[in-house]
Amino acid sequence: MRLLEKSLRNWLDALEVRCAAFDFKGDSKAKGFEGANDELKGKIALVKQDVYQDLYCAPAGTAGRDLLVSSLHRSGPAGLLAALKPDFWIVKTEADPECNIWRQKASDCRQQPEEFYLGLQTKIYRNGEYGHKEPQGNHAVSCREIDWSRYDIVICYDAAVPARVTKLHPKVTWCYYVSEPCMRSYKESELAPLTGYSFFLSQRYRRFRMFPRPANHVVEFPYFVQYYGCFHELLGVDPLRAHRDGVFIEGRSKSDLSDDAVASLERFGKVRWPSGCLENVLQGLLASKYFLLKEGRKWGNANIEAVACGCLALGSPTGQHHVSLFTPATCCSSFADSLARIEFFENNPDAYHAAVGRQRALLNRFCFERPLRDLIKKWRSV
Repeated sequence: MRLLEKSLRNWLDALEVRCAAFDFKGDSKAKGFEGANDELKGKIALVKQDVYQDLYCAPAGTAGRDLLVSSLHRSGPAGLLAALKPDFWIVKTEADPECNIWRQKASDCRQQPEEFYLGLQTKIYRNGEYGHKEPQGNHAVSCREIDWSRYDIVICYDAAVPARVTKLHPKVTWCYYVSEPCMRSYKESELAPLTGYSFFLSQRYRRFRMFPRPANHVVEFPYFVQYYGCFHELLGVDPLRAHRDGVFIEGRSKSDLSDDAVASLERFGKVRWPSGCLENVLQGLLASKYFLLKEGRKWGNANIEAVACGCLALGSPTGQHHVSLFTPATCCSSFADSLARIEFFENNPDAYHAAVGRQRALLNRFCFERPLRDLIKKWRSV
C-alpha cells in the first residue's frame, strides 16, 4: 500500500510540474481580494507562545517591516503582514494540554530538549546569531488579557490559546498550525481538530488535492503565505528599479557544494547564501536574479520566499514535499544542469522573463490567493 501511495504521489508531482508549463501566463502580480481584504484588514490575529522557536518577537502593536525583521528565524506569513495588517501576539504558555503540544518537538521529533524551548522565555534565541536582541518572554502577555472579540480570524501556532478561552468567543474563527509534521498532533489534526479549534492549517500547498483529499476542517495553508512583491512592500523596495545579478544558494544546498562549484557560479554575478539576520537574507534574495536549490527532502518554504523576493528558482523537485513552484523550464537534474540552465537564461532574456513571470503567478495562486480564498470561505461558513 505504501509503495502504491508513493507511486501515486510521484505521478501527481510529475503531472503538476508538467501542467505548470501551460497556464498562468504573464500575470506576476497577486490578484486582489479587495472586498475580503477590506473586510478582514486588521481583523486577523497571529498568535504564538513564548516557547515558540520561530517567527516574530516584538511587543503588541508592532506591524509591517518592524514586525517582519524582528523574526527569530523565518519570514513566515509576510503576505498577510503586507496585505491584511494582522495583529501579532506572543502569549504566555498555559498548562492546558492543547497548549503543550510543543513538547512533541522534543519527544516525537527529537529536535531540541524541552529546556531549550522553555529557555526562550528568558534567553535570546541562539545567542542572537540571527540578529535577535531580546528574549520573547519580555513581550508575552496572558491570553486572558487580550480582547479576542476584536478579531474575525485568529491563527495560532501550536494551539497557543487554550480551549477554555476560545470557547468564550464562538464568533471568532479559531485556526491553528502544528509547527512540525513529525509531531503526533499533526497526524491527529488531519483526522480531527484539536480541542477548542475549528480549522487545522496544514502548511501544504499543491495543485492537485485529491490524494489525500483534505478533510473539511483542514485548510491547505502554507507556513509562508506570500506573494511576489510582499517583501518589496514591507521593506520599501521598488521592484522596477532594483538591479538583480548573481545566484542565491539555499542554505543546505550551499553546504553540499564544493568551493569550486560555488566559484563556478561567479561568472553570473555575486554568489550569496543565507547569513545573519532575516533582513540580511531577504536583502540578498531581493538583489539576486536566480535561486538555486538542490534535490532533497525539503518542505518548500525557501522556494516560496525566493520567488516572492523576485528570484527565478531553479532546482530539482525530486524528494521535495511541495513542487507547485517548479516548471519544466526550472527543473534541473544536477548542478551541471543548473549551470547550463542559467547560461541559457542569461543568453535568452525573453525566456527568462517568461519563466520568472510564470513562476511568480504560480506563487501568487498557490501560496497566497487560493489559501486565503479557502480560509475566507471557511470563515464565512462558520
